[in-house]
Amino acid sequence: MVEKSDLLRVPAFAGLPDDQIEWFLSQSEEAHLKAGEAYFNQGDPADAMYVILEGQIHARGELGGETVNFEISAGQVTGRLPFSRMQQLPIGARAVTDSHVLRFPASKFQDLVQKMPELANRLVGIMSDRIRETTRREQQRDRLAALGKLSAGLAHELNNPASAAKRAASQLRSILIRIRNASHDLGRRELTPAQRAEIEKLEASITQHDEPPADPLTISSLEDELDSLLRSHGLDDLWQLAADLAPEGILVNAVAPGLIETAMTAERLHHDSYFQSAMLHPTPLRRAGRPEEVAAVIAFLASADASFVSGEVVAVDGGWLSGRHPPRGSAATQ
Repeated sequence: MVEKSDLLRVPAFAGLPDDQIEWFLSQSEEAHLKAGEAYFNQGDPADAMYVILEGQIHARGELGGETVNFEISAGQVTGRLPFSRMQQLPIGARAVTDSHVLRFPASKFQDLVQKMPELANRLVGIMSDRIRETTRREQQRDRLAALGKLSAGLAHELNNPASAAKRAASQLRSILIRIRNASHDLGRRELTPAQRAEIEKLEASITQHDEPPADPLTISSLEDELDSLLRSHGLDDLWQLAADLAPEGILVNAVAPGLIETAMTAERLHHDSYFQSAMLHPTPLRRAGRPEEVAAVIAFLASADASFVSGEVVAVDGGWLSGRHPPRGSAATQ
């Protein structure tokens, strides 16, 4: 039989009231697995959440389009989580050692959100981390595929210098035609000497630089610094911009909205108690944001007032992110 102390050792349940722990245990099914015993298989219905109390379980299946193998240890929560749209389990699980597991049915999720709102908040965080990890895997796979294509293209160009020269000549011809047409259009406008001087000044500012261009090693170092900065803020999808942005000194910022009231969310925000409990409760301001509040932050970042702001992810979420991850040194972390 599972004791309350067994469940309280699981981080997701730590510190929860005794009556909530007792309710959770009364709704769960206990299972003891022998080493080597399968608990569930890939493709089984995703109809439960699993809490690993003791032992170690090996999982294998398809995540992000690739085959993965990983271990699920005591203290972890897996399976379907509240608000997940998972219909089938993407992995199978087999006990590595003798294991002790709790199975909580998905049919009880709505009751869980109402009776254990703090646990629901923590499980939303776990699901967010799970989504982030899956996205990271997909991006890594896409990068490897892109690198493969780049390598193949580079090999082709190295082996076929004539095709590279032909393509360069074709591009040059197109550019010369565009320059000629632009020159003719400009000539028909009968510009004044002052206007011509301004155009010449603009051309000079674009084509002439007092400083020598940065050497390849310097540019590569800048690209690595920018890439690391973007990754540190969870913006892995912007890595491709590093090569273009670093030499130009372009500012890079992002806005991370929280729960925003829109035509898509308004109905559930006002009439769905299940949604309200799970999404509004974790937000310290206890309300959804407005689109104009997000727009105001974007307008600021795009203005001259933000000319010295770069590499920042501005959370417009009513304190949701800071509530989940308090700043180091705060009362919540001491």
